[in-house]
Amino acid sequence: MELFVGLDFPPEVIHELERVQRMLRLLDPSAHYEPADNYHLTLRYIGEASDDESIVQRLERIRGERFRLTLQELGIFENADWNVVWVNVREEPCLLALKDKIDRMLTDAGDRIELYPFNPHISLAYYGRPGISDEFSTCPVAPLPFEVSSFHLYAVDHSPDGPRFRKVRAFKLT
Repeated sequence: MELFVGLDFPPEVIHELERVQRMLRLLDPSAHYEPADNYHLTLRYIGEASDDESIVQRLERIRGERFRLTLQELGIFENADWNVVWVNVREEPCLLALKDKIDRMLTDAGDRIELYPFNPHISLAYYGRPGISDEFSTCPVAPLPFEVSSFHLYAVDHSPDGPRFRKVRAFKLT
């Protein structure tokens, strides 16, 4: 089973992400758009794991306080084969501390170390047209603050319509 650890969002954030995505669709109808049910912010990609129970047990040990994040702006990861359009959040010390706790707990369990920098974002579209970032000014993102009160272990279910993300377990923050 393919797994990752991430954050979900309250309804008002999902509505804002959908609004931005609708504006993007007008600019690039050919891109592949992430369904709203898949919106998340990845804290740690785990990959294939045969036993999720040991991962759950480690994640249950993590303690942290609730914190607030704020949606920030549109961005893009571009490369020769594909790109990802996303909305990021302001990096907050509490978010980085939570990610660090998750990383340490899973690395201590033998999970591999991630080799790329953490860029907290929510993916909205894939395989969009080159140059779409030149039009991001027409798609402003409301700087919407929201509370993070839990993180989740997700499983990736592959389907003909693309991957779908399913929450396996929630871990509350106090």
